[in-house]
Amino acid sequence: MDIQQYLIDSDKLYQDWYMDYGQTSEPNQFTEQVRAIPSTDGIKKLFAKFYASIEDILRQKVCGDWCYCEKKTEYKQDREKFIAVIADVLSIVLPMPVNSLTTAIILYEEKYLDKLCVCSKEIENNGQESE
Repeated sequence: MDIQQYLIDSDKLYQDWYMDYGQTSEPNQFTEQVRAIPSTDGIKKLFAKFYASIEDILRQKVCGDWCYCEKKTEYKQDREKFIAVIADVLSIVLPMPVNSLTTAIILYEEKYLDKLCVCSKEIENNGQESE
């Protein structure tokens, strides 16, 4: 599936994230207890727990080292391309195997990274003036 299709169908996005998350080599209490795919709300709760486990690395690597807020202004006109770039970064910085594309879409669309990185409106507006 491509980014645009995931942006249209959030249920499919979360289901695919869940299926990949459940395929990790490490035993996972959340996926072992459930035989069927949970509801989207249930998956969102699982994602929130997953996010809490990677929050520190995202703050350091994505917000700090990669300068998420500044990059966001560079890609302001191309949301899909920016999500693809975030997915590339996640594939390098995340400590466990996950689908970096579905993870990137969720982190971007649900504004997890904006909140974590504390992107100010001033930075976003200044980015539009460059080029």
